[in-house]
Amino acid sequence: MTRNTLQRAGDILEFTVAAGVTIHQGELALLAAGLATNVPGAAAIPIGRAERTVTAGPAGSEPVVVPVRRGIFRWDNAAANPVTQAHVGGPCYAKDARTVTAAAGGSTALTVVAVDAGGVWAFGPFGF
Repeated sequence: MTRNTLQRAGDILEFTVAAGVTIHQGELALLAAGLATNVPGAAAIPIGRAERTVTAGPAGSEPVVVPVRRGIFRWDNAAANPVTQAHVGGPCYAKDARTVTAAAGGSTALTVVAVDAGGVWAFGPFGF
């Protein structure tokens, strides 16, 4: 017996945005309580790069979704507690929607792939 199993491509996914949040194209998108945000926090999971700018209305309004691309992206490196070459293969953390830091305490860790003059190349856990 055959089954027509539906499929979604895994490189771009869509997530409902938390009420009152604006996520800008190119920012680090995070998932907290099942909703997309750009605010790091202890329960936030990095999910990729926002592919367009979206603004969600207040709670109870029509849901807004943001397309998020998964992959390895170059983020700004924090001035305080910067990510260094010694961190390659290890974790870095979202300081804000554009910047990563070596200091734990923000969101769930991203994995450092490379560090160069332009910033930090990293990917998220994407294991949700």
